[in-house]
Amino acid sequence: MFPAHDYRGNTRSTIGEEKRLNPRVTGRSREQYIELMNNLGLPLPDNIQEVLQPNQSAMDDDRLRFPSLGELNQVRQLTPNQVQSLTETSPSPIILDVREPEEHTGELGHISGSILIPLKDLNSRAEELERYKDAHVIAVCRAGVRSTTAAAILTGLGFEHGSNLKGGMLEWNNCKLPVE
Repeated sequence: MFPAHDYRGNTRSTIGEEKRLNPRVTGRSREQYIELMNNLGLPLPDNIQEVLQPNQSAMDDDRLRFPSLGELNQVRQLTPNQVQSLTETSPSPIILDVREPEEHTGELGHISGSILIPLKDLNSRAEELERYKDAHVIAVCRAGVRSTTAAAILTGLGFEHGSNLKGGMLEWNNCKLPVE
């Protein structure tokens, strides 16, 4: 395998070498590895949005132009506490969950009252959201990457009040906010 970013100067490795020599992997189960990595508290790299966006968007619809980096950077990012506060106002925002159905009902749960439209289906189902064009729509996903894309797409479709849940459901859960 060819590491994309090895900080020791290695240009290649094997799965066997990683299992034997990588201290984060050696002697750990998959669950232990995931727990370790989730609890390291490492900040995401500055350009993570740019790198992950095309990979995680899962959009194969050629009718819809993928937002540019500039458009993605213009999406208003809201913290979980800001989103929670907004859900308690009237009118409350529309929470658009763009994860896959199994994620929506999975271990991270979902925000009460959220509308589920997976990102890959957003273009074909955009008409379902037409009545919310003047409302504040907050896009949500697991970590905030797909939802930033969704918010940028909605802006391109004429939604003037779109935002993103910064850090997604991972951060929402870290803040111990309510989920269904």
